[in-house]
Amino acid sequence: MSARLRYVVPAVVLVMISVGAVLVAASTNPDRLGGRSTDPQNLPVGKPAGPLVGATAWINSPPLGPSDLAGKVVVYDFLTYSCVNCVRTLPYVRA
Repeated sequence: MSARLRYVVPAVVLVMISVGAVLVAASTNPDRLGGRSTDPQNLPVGKPAGPLVGATAWINSPPLGPSDLAGKVVVYDFLTYSCVNCVRTLPYVRA
């Protein structure tokens, strides 16, 4: 086996495995993921929100749980630290 072939074969196998993994992930049924759907027609609009896991900061309030928020309108604002557009919305969210 030539030295070049020794590197090409593993690279091709790795690409094939990666493509297979992407195809399997793309064909995964979202209903098996706890009933969550990414289809805009099937979003849970008007239904109770589930628990908010991983919230690191609350604005204008101490941290609240689902029972504290029952019957209230809640705005979820997901942002990243380095996103300038996300940071620009903070004064409006605080207001």
